[in-house]
Amino acid sequence: MEYRERLSQAHEQLVNSYLKQIRETYLSLPMEDKAILLRGLENLLEETEETSQINSETRKKVNRRARQIREKEGLTQKELAKELGINQCAISRYETGDAKKRGKAVGKYVDWLKQKGYKE
Repeated sequence: MEYRERLSQAHEQLVNSYLKQIRETYLSLPMEDKAILLRGLENLLEETEETSQINSETRKKVNRRARQIREKEGLTQKELAKELGINQCAISRYETGDAKKRGKAVGKYVDWLKQKGYKE
């Protein structure tokens, strides 16, 4: 199992543990305290949405920069894919932000970018 998969599973377990604690706490509270807890959770969700929007913008910049580096090297996606021994689709997914997971192919592409001086 890859590191990122283990990290994802650990994250999911942690979130589930927190949710269980919140649920148990919520059930034990008087009604007026439940309203306070719910308002706090709503605020937390709003902050999370704002952070997600910032992360989305950052990802777009990273993806754009990756494409610029490849183009500066004078390579098409197909040429770079052949050089790295990966499928051109992996490069395309990374550059467009469609790569949901960072598999081996995308990892090779990121390693190539780092060799060219790009910092993740």
